[in-house]
Amino acid sequence: MKGELSVTARNLDKEYVSERSQAPEWQSHEAKLLRKAILRKELKEYLMVIDPLTENEKKELREWVRAGNSVNDNPYLLCNEYGWPMDFINGCRVGADL
Repeated sequence: MKGELSVTARNLDKEYVSERSQAPEWQSHEAKLLRKAILRKELKEYLMVIDPLTENEKKELREWVRAGNSVNDNPYLLCNEYGWPMDFINGCRVGADL
């Protein structure tokens, strides 16, 4: 799933970080709208491929994305065995077990 998106929320941050201080206000507003659209697209694609979720997990996931976070990150900053950040649901499931 990560490889399918040409623009992700993480890449968007890196792309705009140097431009934010020099960009007019309307451009930073456009960047925020674009980021929200990308996050919604990631959420939609994520929900199609992730294991069945409980209602509580769906609620927490939507709140996480609504707060401006990617489904590919988790609040515990947990990484998998390869050093990549765990996605939200797997990170929360592992975090709950700790």
